[in-house]
Amino acid sequence: MEEEQLINAAMNVGVKVYPLSIYCAGVTGSVRVKILIGFGGLTETEIITGIKLLKKVWKL
Repeated sequence: MEEEQLINAAMNVGVKVYPLSIYCAGVTGSVRVKILIGFGGLTETEIITGIKLLKKVWKL
């Protein structure tokens, strides 16, 4: 999946993730898609639920 597809799929199940590409100024050509996942302010249960949702929608 492309970066935008990963972000949109996560958002559709209520999980917010962040594109790493916004921190890669001047990079050209094919770059592997990387996503940042933040855990700040979440309970352990929320983190586990979020990871399970990402695994499902990202088909991992």
